[in-house]
Amino acid sequence: MWQNLSNAQELAWQTLSPGLEYIKLNYLNETYPEGSLHAFAIDLKRYDLNIALAKDLKQQSTSVKDLVHHNKALIGINGGFFTPEFNPIGLRLRDYQILHPLVATSWWNVFLIHNNQAKILSQKGYKALENVQVAIQAGPRLIIESTIPRLKEGEAERSALCITDKNKVILAATQNLRLSTTSLAELLKDRFNCQDALNLDGGQSTQLYATLKQFNLNVRNFSAITDAVIVTPKITT
Repeated sequence: MWQNLSNAQELAWQTLSPGLEYIKLNYLNETYPEGSLHAFAIDLKRYDLNIALAKDLKQQSTSVKDLVHHNKALIGINGGFFTPEFNPIGLRLRDYQILHPLVATSWWNVFLIHNNQAKILSQKGYKALENVQVAIQAGPRLIIESTIPRLKEGEAERSALCITDKNKVILAATQNLRLSTTSLAELLKDRFNCQDALNLDGGQSTQLYATLKQFNLNVRNFSAITDAVIVTPKITT
């Protein structure tokens, strides 16, 4: 169903700047004639990932676009789950500080940055670490050490974070396209060489926004969100 995808080596990534690439994959299907998946590949040697909250804008909820602009970031994707009252559920950590605590939900895991390396760990694995820089809790885990676990059925708009075999982080989101978590996991593993991947709060929360000098993207959706994962250039000294 995916256009021009015979193997991962043929993916036509567009280099937006050193260490930052983009690709759009079109889904050829009568049900979703305009369906696509957008993805950014991030080199953590050149860019930082962080957590942005609606509370930073003194709001309960907002859009990924507004969080990107407020933080002078380049890219943002919707974050984790939240209550109907727009209170984040689960771990949110930035700058080594816990903003919201871990919750004991069995099928949720943690994407984190530790010693400038991206990892996706179980709750137990996260608790064993010290000096975590950035973390967000969501689920389910789509890929575990290059293996796709058994996942629940059901299709929805999807967003995810994954770590490739080259230690890059990929931010991915669908547009006008509902996928099962298994289908998303297979795409991330087979086409992007993801070794680990974590499902974010997709559905109507799915949002992906990018603003660069010669490139703009705005995948909007119906719901406001409480937080986002954002990408900023690494500050060099």
